[in-house]
Amino acid sequence: EHGQFLEQNLENTYEVTSNHFLSNIVGLYYLACVFQDLPQGKEWERFCRTHLEQEIQSQVLDDGADYESSVPYHRLVTEFFLGAGRLATWRKQPLSASYYERLRKMVKFLGAVLRPDGLMPQIGDADDGRLHIVTDYAEWMPQDARHIFTPAALLLDEPAWLGQAGKMGLWEAAWWGFDIGSIPMSTQQMSTPTCLFPQAGLAVMRTKDAYVLVSNGVVGTQGFGNHKHNDQLGFEYHAAGSPLIVDPGSHVYTSNPDSRNLFRSTAYHNTLCIDDEEQNEMRPEWLFRLFETAHAEHLAFEETDTYIQYRGRQSGYQRLQAPVSHERCFRLDKASGGLAILDHLRGTGQHRLKWHFHCAPGVQVSRTDIHQYLLLAGTARFVLQVPEAMTGHIRQGWYSPSYGIRQPCQTIDLSVERLLHENDAWLFLIGPEAWVRHAEQDNAWVTLHAELRVQ
Repeated sequence: EHGQFLEQNLENTYEVTSNHFLSNIVGLYYLACVFQDLPQGKEWERFCRTHLEQEIQSQVLDDGADYESSVPYHRLVTEFFLGAGRLATWRKQPLSASYYERLRKMVKFLGAVLRPDGLMPQIGDADDGRLHIVTDYAEWMPQDARHIFTPAALLLDEPAWLGQAGKMGLWEAAWWGFDIGSIPMSTQQMSTPTCLFPQAGLAVMRTKDAYVLVSNGVVGTQGFGNHKHNDQLGFEYHAAGSPLIVDPGSHVYTSNPDSRNLFRSTAYHNTLCIDDEEQNEMRPEWLFRLFETAHAEHLAFEETDTYIQYRGRQSGYQRLQAPVSHERCFRLDKASGGLAILDHLRGTGQHRLKWHFHCAPGVQVSRTDIHQYLLLAGTARFVLQVPEAMTGHIRQGWYSPSYGIRQPCQTIDLSVERLLHENDAWLFLIGPEAWVRHAEQDNAWVTLHAELRVQ
């Protein structure tokens, strides 16, 4: 009866398919395997295998990311495709080689974007769905996706992934039907390189002491934008093992429309907001739709002996009466883990410019100078240096680690009214206190500002 219900209520009648239709197909495929001796079970199996092959091509981008512009939803969709792929091989009826190769890209993408603490960055929406919860049922942390890596390692023959989930990964693999008695736990770590995912619109920069994730992507789900946020040229920054600047997450959906729209707005991300306008058009009544105006461009991504750098542009403010183009450059210093951010505005006219920096829960913020803020993460001290002549405020914000949950955090809001000229730029430095102090004392920030501006 459940299989018949799924068959009669497939969620493929919208403009595009999404994780909803995929969950229908995966659930029906599990039931098809139970009822494989019945004609209806055989028909379900044929139907599901066909659509699994189709959906992994349509819902997964060429760089391995789920096309709904959300890292948490990528984890969910990876579980769906992984579960179906495991069931097919267990029955000795594997899906196509291209299916498993695309699945391999999905797992690699997930590993590449994970934070240094192993948790997912909250890019885009999160509703914490799971295919099946077989370990830590009452205690699992929705932001932790590492349970995936052991069954993925065994299914896709990637032994270097085995150490990613630790011993708990073996329990997970056992419930996925793997014989774990002879599996050696790898001492290797999954490769997490510095890289740009151009289709996903995510750039990952890593050093031994720092992690930066930059978001600058299309409105996902082929322009539908059901789980995309207005986070163009937003970022996360972690240093010395501590999350400092984080994406606030998504909180809730229809139970609180105001909170839903707040958490996906431009002002609730670590980026620049001009004239209180949204980057991509948001209509409050359309809780699962963005209307794309902030077309993303990747201008450069490079790594040298001394730094890693990403430059991008978004055009969301071209629709203002006095149009403005926003370019942003991120340069991560390899030696210190310090991060320089240059905002480059091309346009004219009078504008209200507002910058927002959302700190991780537990990070204590205080203003030490007219253009410096001290960030304390435990005993570690970091400084955010901002351009002078800005009005700054420290206020309470919210961080949502999972659906329906929000935690207080501190947010730094900066603003300035400015008559723009053709080529204006603002430089921010954030990093270890000693690095920022040194840059200020020898005027290195002036040189850096000039160098980035020329680029």
